[in-house]
Amino acid sequence: MLENLKKLEDSGKVGGSDYFKVQNGNNIIRVLTEGVYHESEFKDAKNGKVSITKKFVMFIIDRKDGKVKPYFAPYAIYKAIANLEEDPFFKFQGMPMPYDVNVKVENAGTLNVQYNVQASPNKSELTADEVKAAQEKGSIADYVKGLTEQDGTSAPAGNFSDGSPVPIQ
Repeated sequence: MLENLKKLEDSGKVGGSDYFKVQNGNNIIRVLTEGVYHESEFKDAKNGKVSITKKFVMFIIDRKDGKVKPYFAPYAIYKAIANLEEDPFFKFQGMPMPYDVNVKVENAGTLNVQYNVQASPNKSELTADEVKAAQEKGSIADYVKGLTEQDGTSAPAGNFSDGSPVPIQ
């Protein structure tokens, strides 16, 4: 049993470091994939209230440990990263992004959280090991599909209320 658990942990399918979570301060990442919109239910252990979380799931490299992880980005961060695509100083096309971004966070884990996304001025190619690690994770669409099947919910289709399309890969 322990051997099987170890294999799952090593593959990145389970375990505490399975996904990226921002901390207060600097959170330097490289975005590898488009974000896929995902909704899931969250039950508050204290009061039993059920709420829906709405996130954009993408694979990133966490520069703190160099691992490829899924990141459940809130709308504010996803929009700030997406806006870099047409920024006159940081313009890029396609994924992975050609540079790292720093997600600076204050009051992480609270309702008063504040985010500031900053692009690195240094463009760099991914290393062969980073490319291999990203390929081993597979498709972000397949990852989100697996989450959706676990949640028992169906993936949203169509457009957001403002008319913008739901991003897909």
